[in-house]
Amino acid sequence: MTKTFIPNAEHSTEIVAAYAKAFGQLTQASIYSELAPLLAEDIYFEDPFNQLHGKTRTLQLFAHMFATVQQPKFIVSDCALGNPSMHTAYLYWQFHFVYKGQSQQFDGMSKILINQNGLIYSHIDYWNPAKNLYSKIPVLGWILSKINRKLALPDNWQASKNTD
Repeated sequence: MTKTFIPNAEHSTEIVAAYAKAFGQLTQASIYSELAPLLAEDIYFEDPFNQLHGKTRTLQLFAHMFATVQQPKFIVSDCALGNPSMHTAYLYWQFHFVYKGQSQQFDGMSKILINQNGLIYSHIDYWNPAKNLYSKIPVLGWILSKINRKLALPDNWQASKNTD
């Protein structure tokens, strides 16, 4: 008979710490040895480019990252537990990599959910691809900078004092 494990705050903290450590030390080899054991078979993974279902596809994504960019490295600088009954946690990270000989980096945050077996069953990344990637493409970057200037709050803007 299998016992049902329901993570409490202490277990969730340990699980999140292990997950953050696996990301911080991620290598092509550790995808399967360190990260895979922490993921549920039915994990849902989402980032600005992907919506993946299943452990195999999620692990393939990380393998693809190592094949696509050089020296990828996550630095997890902060972790926080969310709603204890939902077994939610948040990781704040910085991603460093080299692409076409140029060092790049950007910040992001991941929302992770832990199932009753203590495994990660949802990982959703939040980061800004327009600012971090698209803006570095010559023509597209120029267009985005024009749009950003148009939508930004002007330095000399004053709110109307009309309170009718």
